[in-house]
Amino acid sequence: VQVKCKVKDDCEHIALNGFPSNSECNHDVCIECLTDMISDCEANGVAPMCPQPLCRQYYTIESVNALRTLFPQKAEFFQRFDLTERNTEFICKDDSVTFVDLSSEFDFSSRRMAIRVLADSDEEVEAILIYDKQGTIGDFIREIRHVLKILPYEKIYGYFIKHEDDGKDENELAQEIATDAISLAKCISELNLTSTSVIHVDTAGIVQRKLSNKTNILK
Repeated sequence: VQVKCKVKDDCEHIALNGFPSNSECNHDVCIECLTDMISDCEANGVAPMCPQPLCRQYYTIESVNALRTLFPQKAEFFQRFDLTERNTEFICKDDSVTFVDLSSEFDFSSRRMAIRVLADSDEEVEAILIYDKQGTIGDFIREIRHVLKILPYEKIYGYFIKHEDDGKDENELAQEIATDAISLAKCISELNLTSTSVIHVDTAGIVQRKLSNKTNILK
């Protein structure tokens, strides 16, 4: 079935079948409009997105990989982004026991920390997580999933630390929290979280720009 491109009212070209790959939006796009979009994104240094003027939804890793196949002449542009398909569900087992100091000298006020957590998805969900400064990263991630009501079978592409309202560049790349077994057992203090830190949980798989060095911390 041939479908007309939905990017511009005056566009009469036929849209690509099955694109975008993850149905990020409902705008069917033709190869001509995608060509113009990639040229604009390359000139402005931004990730590929829906070319429909009122949408501008960023494409996921799967969709951008499809674009990379369609436009081999733009290989240098696509090399700017991390297009590794990380389809693993990061599920933390609840089979560990963490010692909690409840002695008479225990000071809850000095141990508690409040962190903003966000789920980067179609419907952005936000919450404030109260957590122990001496807790583990594994427990921290479990609590994040709990307060954001992320179900065990939902796909997670990564946990990222961003800093807001600290005078830094808004386009500064986020740090990804390593989720291997060794890192999950470490104390949350190693993440160096501050009052401006915000944890973003990527449940949409939006493309991230590459860092000049490793993106993961604690590795």
